[in-house]
Amino acid sequence: MICESHWRKLKQEYLHEYHAPRLDLLVWVLVTKLCHSYYDKLIKLTTYLGRTRIAELASWRGTFRSSWRELENRGVSDRVDDTYRPDVKRWVCSCPAFLTSRFLICKHLIRLVKVVPTRFFREVQRQRTVPFWRHPDLMPVDDEDQDPVPQPQQLPRDPEVPDDEDEISEPYVETAADRAFEESAATFEAEFDAEIERLERFTEGLKYQRQFRDRRMLDMVQKKGSSFLRLAQACLSKEAAAQDNRREMPRTWDAQMADAMYYRPRPRDADRNT
Repeated sequence: MICESHWRKLKQEYLHEYHAPRLDLLVWVLVTKLCHSYYDKLIKLTTYLGRTRIAELASWRGTFRSSWRELENRGVSDRVDDTYRPDVKRWVCSCPAFLTSRFLICKHLIRLVKVVPTRFFREVQRQRTVPFWRHPDLMPVDDEDQDPVPQPQQLPRDPEVPDDEDEISEPYVETAADRAFEESAATFEAEFDAEIERLERFTEGLKYQRQFRDRRMLDMVQKKGSSFLRLAQACLSKEAAAQDNRREMPRTWDAQMADAMYYRPRPRDADRNT
């Protein structure tokens, strides 16, 4: 998601008029345009000026605050503790709203903590393991029934990053999986070449049929091969849009271009030798 957001900002704000920009133009935009915005944001995050606005932080914090404040005003049934068993210490709840929430929050958990100040939304840290939210202001309403939410002593370590990632590893040894991958690549090329050869021979046969002007043959090709013809049209349309900077590039999840999602357009004739 972070990578997609980065490319969306680059394409929509700086390269919206260039669907296939040259490499020197792309580098110039990255160095002179995009990097300055990241530098400014980094300075705002690392320099304390007495007050940090939510608008200057990550965009999800503003949405998180709106969702939290909205759930604070919702009513909760008195039997919710027996039904969903919300646990503030571990910050989990079995209600459907918690399981489908983008921020892993629900009105049952928010009801069990004290009203948080605005600084909570600027400073709260999100974790990948329970408890999913940690902050000194995240305190239970009834301190006698529940222990305070544990606070971090240091930044949480990413469990997916090994501790020895910076150490020099041993020389890589080819495994059976690597050899199997190479064999599958050779099989893929052989299968692809066979399909291409079959289409080329069939195309030559269709050219021979043209002289007989048999309408029944044309109807049969259009009827039985309609799905393949739609695939060919979608791929050629995608390629034409990629080669023409004045045309709008089709979106990745466009329903009309869904069949051509894995088709890589060929470069323009002027760019093939560059």
